[in-house]
Amino acid sequence: LHSALESYVKERCFVMSQQTNLLSQEQLQMLQQQLTPEQMRQVLDWQQQQQRQQQLAREQEQAWQQQRPDLRFDLNDRVVCNLGVRWAAGHIVGTDPDMKDDWCYVVKLDNRPGLVGRTISVPHDSDHVCVQEVCFLPPQMEQVKGAAPEIPETSAKSTLRFASGDRVSVRVRNGADKLENWLPGKVDAEYPELPGPHTWGDEDEVMGSFPIKVAYRVKLDRGGVVFCHLDNYTLIRREGLEPQTRVKGISKRMEERKTPDGALVRFDHGTERQKRLDRPNSNDSSPNKAEQQTKNKTAKAPIELTPEQRKALFLE
Repeated sequence: LHSALESYVKERCFVMSQQTNLLSQEQLQMLQQQLTPEQMRQVLDWQQQQQRQQQLAREQEQAWQQQRPDLRFDLNDRVVCNLGVRWAAGHIVGTDPDMKDDWCYVVKLDNRPGLVGRTISVPHDSDHVCVQEVCFLPPQMEQVKGAAPEIPETSAKSTLRFASGDRVSVRVRNGADKLENWLPGKVDAEYPELPGPHTWGDEDEVMGSFPIKVAYRVKLDRGGVVFCHLDNYTLIRREGLEPQTRVKGISKRMEERKTPDGALVRFDHGTERQKRLDRPNSNDSSPNKAEQQTKNKTAKAPIELTPEQRKALFLE
């Protein structure tokens, strides 16, 4: 009899708590009318047990949220991933900060010789398997080769934006504040050749080749050099065009920034064109403003009618 009673109470509690996991006051009142005092006592004990479990779950979730580090990268950020046989560049198309599916990032790889662009999952948010795409140092040659696109053979003049000796700023690994970090220097070489080997894989696995050259080698003012594998505003800019508002992820193309004379402009780092956003001072006495005031006065001048026009309009 006791076993049957316990089964009945558990079944009633399960049915009544499918949506909320806790019984409402209305449900408790309804059960009180249907159950014996002993059955009702078991229901209340079950209710208290459920409340304690939910409280414990909330405390554990809060502790996990406080201990869990934030992911380093976000959607559309550019990264270079370790595939085992080589490193490969791509952009992030999915994130899982809670690691519910045993991965933290989903990355769409770029198309490279021998490596068709495909989607991979990154199991750990670690530099051992995934790094930010920046200008890399010579010891990071695996990442340089993995990120570099194939440069087409050209017999004509260089299509690069900068030439040897030009002053530039290059993006390197984020600083201690986790925001983008740009360093000044000058172009040391255009299309520098990379050391070998220039192939990857083996006969039993997929094989491919690395680019032989990259866009730039830049000598930093602080000393040392970096390889800039792509002539892109996210990696290399003319000196003085470093972002005024730094971000954590991929560098922004469009930016609102102040010019040396204090004007607010919307600047396109892809084309280096800008559009002024703030309006000229209202006290401006420029010729254009004077001309506009003259036009306004002309537009407000009364229209003179001829006698014939006044008669036609029954004004006389």
